[in-house]
Amino acid sequence: MYSQDYYSKLREKYWAYEENDPKALVFVNQYIKKAKSEKNYPELFQAYKDAILYSENQKMIYADSALAVAQNSKDNDLIGNGYLTKGSVYYFNQRKFQFALEEYLKAYEYLNDSKDEYLKYRNIYHIGVVKSYLGYYEEA
Repeated sequence: MYSQDYYSKLREKYWAYEENDPKALVFVNQYIKKAKSEKNYPELFQAYKDAILYSENQKMIYADSALAVAQNSKDNDLIGNGYLTKGSVYYFNQRKFQFALEEYLKAYEYLNDSKDEYLKYRNIYHIGVVKSYLGYYEEA
């Protein structure tokens, strides 16, 4: 079986689980193991992002792992996405808005010149939302 097919089939096994359902992590951990063994950074990054979704109380650990993988990849879009992901965990799960803003601003450094318009503008949107929430209305 080709690796891409393997990843797709594995994701199908857990995609229907509800957010924070640790039963999905059995399959996500298989995904992580396979991607690690192949040093497939984009897939490993995706696996850690999926782990964030299904983990109940280890979201930041998985976000840190996703960011570390992204940094090892040397791919600016992946690194920016890693900071964006970590910022989202701070914002949505921990309600630590200043920390979220700091991560989003780091992501901006990597995504500012990105050709991935969706990723770039998603980050800018999050920066605006957090700045507005923190009272920086002019900057937002």
